[in-house]
Amino acid sequence: MKILAGYCSKMISVDLTEKRVSTKPIAGEVLHRFVGGSGMAARMLLEHIDPERSPLSPENRLYLATGPFTGTRIPSTGRHALVSRSPLTGIFAESDVGGYFGTVLKQIRYGGI
Repeated sequence: MKILAGYCSKMISVDLTEKRVSTKPIAGEVLHRFVGGSGMAARMLLEHIDPERSPLSPENRLYLATGPFTGTRIPSTGRHALVSRSPLTGIFAESDVGGYFGTVLKQIRYGGI
């Protein structure tokens, strides 16, 4: 499946328990079906967490993800999403973050961490 313009098809994976950093692909299907950094991260969170585990457990995941317009000249697109499982609700938590981090992440050709 062809990767959509504006997306980066790989992400940085950081395992704090094992002290290991690697690069992982982001499936083209995820980029096509789940729009933006929030959608992509929510889909990956759903796929990789165990609903029976506590949101505060070391197995919980935290995603920082960029969307297709991050780092472009379109106004208000210097954003990235921070997505995890919420300790308050046990479901989904998202923060929209500004600044240069998302833009720099896209400049080095990564769609998320």
